Amino acid sequence: MLMLQYLILLSAVVLVIWLFLPAKPAIQKRLTQPKLNALFEALLYRGANSATLGIFTRDERLRLRFVKYVRRKEQSGFECEISADEWVHVDILSILDGMKTRGVRFSMTSDRSLHIDFEQNVAKAMAVVELMFTQLSGVQLFDDCLARLDENVLPLDVPRLTGVTRPGT
Repeated sequence: MLMLQYLILLSAVVLVIWLFLPAKPAIQKRLTQPKLNALFEALLYRGANSATLGIFTRDERLRLRFVKYVRRKEQSGFECEISADEWVHVDILSILDGMKTRGVRFSMTSDRSLHIDFEQNVAKAMAVVELMFTQLSGVQLFDDCLARLDENVLPLDVPRLTGVTRPGT
């Protein structure tokens, strides 16, 4: 009987460790629209505070980095900062016009960067990725780009840690 209790306790400890053990970052090489959407949802629903999703070209010349935030239980989402220095080949007015056309709210920082708080809007984040890579830079998003979720994305939904509950759960 004592051995059975020990095995049950050990199993419970292993399960808890496995649930909260961060996943290793993996580079997604063959991006598709559904896969990119799933990566954004993983960041939103399974990402702990400061988890990141990076989307970049194969030569890493162009990149966007989305960062998850959890400020309070009811206020969490993800944001992105677009540096004018990294996207020097693109006219800043083209970026601003594209953002306004898509209804994306942004603010300019003192170092000429755009700060975008997407809150929990995956569709707007997808629109910004398409704008920056495909329309303004001429990059084939699904052929020339890679994506990477970092280790702060949990293997399961844990609303207590992520600050977000997946709709319908």
